[in-house]
Amino acid sequence: MHLYINLIQFSYILAKFILFIHRATATDEVSVSQKQALNP
Repeated sequence: MHLYINLIQFSYILAKFILFIHRATATDEVSVSQKQALNP
């Protein structure tokens, strides 16, 4: 049972980490395009 809980926590942290990376790269692309739009 303890191993099962650790597995759930691990997958939750992993999913959160992947979502954070994906969001970070997406916001980087958006900020770059916004900077190019502000400074043509």
